[in-house]
Amino acid sequence: MNQAESINQALYRNIKSGQQYAHLMPYSNCSSTKLTTGDTKAAIDNMAIWSKKHQNHTKNIAVTFTGKSTKETAISIHSFLYHHFQYKIDGLNQELRSPACSWASRQNGIDCKSYSIFASTILLNLGIHHFLRRIKQSATAGYSHVYVIVPKNQKNPKNLKLGYYTIDGTLAGIKEPDFYQKSDVFMRAKINNFGLAGAAKPKQLQKQQSKGAGNWQGELVKGLFETLKPVLDVAVQGLVEHLFGCAEPQYELPIIKLRIERDFKVKLEKELDDLDSAILYNNRPRIQHILNNILKELDLGIAHLKSEAAYNGNHQCIGKTLAISLKYIGDIKNIFDKIFDSFIKSNGRYSVDVFTKTATSSDRLWYFVVGNADNPVNAEYRFVVLRKEKSKYGIEPVLPYGEGDETFKEISNKWLSDNKNHLRINYGDGRESNYQKEIRPLIDEIEELRKQVYLGGHSLYWFEQPKQLKMYKIWIKYDTKYTDFLIKEAKSLRTANELMVRDYQKRLKFEISKDKSIKKRKSIKNKIGIGAGIAAASLLIIKV
Repeated sequence: MNQAESINQALYRNIKSGQQYAHLMPYSNCSSTKLTTGDTKAAIDNMAIWSKKHQNHTKNIAVTFTGKSTKETAISIHSFLYHHFQYKIDGLNQELRSPACSWASRQNGIDCKSYSIFASTILLNLGIHHFLRRIKQSATAGYSHVYVIVPKNQKNPKNLKLGYYTIDGTLAGIKEPDFYQKSDVFMRAKINNFGLAGAAKPKQLQKQQSKGAGNWQGELVKGLFETLKPVLDVAVQGLVEHLFGCAEPQYELPIIKLRIERDFKVKLEKELDDLDSAILYNNRPRIQHILNNILKELDLGIAHLKSEAAYNGNHQCIGKTLAISLKYIGDIKNIFDKIFDSFIKSNGRYSVDVFTKTATSSDRLWYFVVGNADNPVNAEYRFVVLRKEKSKYGIEPVLPYGEGDETFKEISNKWLSDNKNHLRINYGDGRESNYQKEIRPLIDEIEELRKQVYLGGHSLYWFEQPKQLKMYKIWIKYDTKYTDFLIKEAKSLRTANELMVRDYQKRLKFEISKDKSIKKRKSIKNKIGIGAGIAAASLLIIKV
């Protein structure tokens, strides 16, 4: 056993399961980047970059730390890290883990750099300024340890005279370790509403935009399809809490809990986020692609689950497991279908044609409790085609993809001309010239990207998305009336969906409490030898 292994053995501690947080963290296969070899000196600057790059990994879990004082927040983050992540020192290989990778690796162990990156991303998401601190612990040693400090004075965070709080996930307490020498990297937190707070506004626009603007960024960031997420949370919680699990390996309770979170819930949440983003940027091909992916997965998955639930109806444990799964996952599909129908009826940008296709259930990729290859069935799934209609507002903030045989020059020239005319007619103050100066470089960059067809549609989208966001920000800066239009559209559609979702949540929570009661009675009967069997399972089935 080498020295590192001996130290890690001595450092080993029991950690909590953290199952209640699993749905808040994205999946990672830990394809981390090896940055350097040697001590922490070469790594700390890259840690700052890594924290900002992967800040989005902890945006959901950061919400659990809100509503507290700076001191309480620092203590809570430290406690979370210490009790949910095993500590394991690095060898000479200095690899930086993203927060998602750290979560995936937490049972095996992470080092001080990974603790610090995780803490830093949470603080960035909460808008709390802090430092990454590396220390020498003796006069003869090199820099050997890294942790986070949070200034008590958040108004002037670089002034540490008022003191600071320490977040060091390697230690049981919050007392800062003794050191001989320190070196700090400041991490300034920004409150950023979907990146819409662009560059400084032209002077002639500032008064107009400040006048009655309200929190319009907050309104726009609330996407249409994200209204499904509360039901998704409640339904998955109800499912994993109510299942008993079976002796068959694929139906063991820990397996189902892990996979329903990782291979269903996380994947659906990612698609919903991407779909709302595509709708915001008016990216028709992307909207169509994501909708078709979700519809195919849900339709084939539910069809397969129904088939297997019927086939295994006489199997006391598997039949009950599949019936419960069908109930809760079916509810998720139902609410998605209602939001999808609302989108079809209410969106003013596209006409939506819905067709049906047939495929085998093994063509799906998501997890629906029943395995993809288990007794596959042929089933119908929906397929949509979005056809562009004239925008209700009359213009498009983001350069469109065009139709038919149009060249890029034809598309971009017409789009730019229409947008400039709109600004000239509606404002008459010459802002269209400044708009053209800002937007032209982005048009040229997108033209170069679209020449690279070898990238494929999916990759091309991810390369182009940041430029679409910049175009969107520029348009909102120059066309203040467009903001009011978007708020009105978003509010009316989202209000209807949120009321519908609230109804579903209320019903689901009632059913979950009822199902828990049934489960408890069933457990008591089993203990005294009274088997309720399939009769109890039949109580749990509702229409899906």
